[in-house]
Amino acid sequence: MALSGQFKSVGSANPTIGNVGQLEYVEEDKVEVVVNDRGQHNEIRNVIKELKNVRVILAIRSSSLFERLLERSLSND
Repeated sequence: MALSGQFKSVGSANPTIGNVGQLEYVEEDKVEVVVNDRGQHNEIRNVIKELKNVRVILAIRSSSLFERLLERSLSND
């Protein structure tokens, strides 16, 4: 589900998007998961691992985000 979110980096943050002290509006996706965890937390760990894999794939596919991250990375060198 696509949503619009907002955040404001403060203090000594080094934001990838936006500037410290400024409210930033971004598109975000909402994911809801129901997990029947059986006490060892293995099921929830697996869900989190898969969500992180999806996040990386989506970030790479989003060329504008990828380009911004690459540009920021290169400017910090």
